[in-house]
Amino acid sequence: MGKTRLNGLVDSLPVPDDVKSLAKKVIKNLDEQAAVLIIVELKDRSKKLDDLLQIMKQSLKHTPVL
Repeated sequence: MGKTRLNGLVDSLPVPDDVKSLAKKVIKNLDEQAAVLIIVELKDRSKKLDDLLQIMKQSLKHTPVL
């Protein structure tokens, strides 16, 4: 996976812009294999966080306001 594809993957992640910026610095400054490992981990964690946020939103829809 080339650095261009890694940058595209980072752009598609549902993470804040500062996280994307830091991830792109990782891609630029590390060798490709290390960057791939870090970006894949970021992708997995961002997916888990997004899933959790969706669960929280759904729970709030079904919870009466206190």
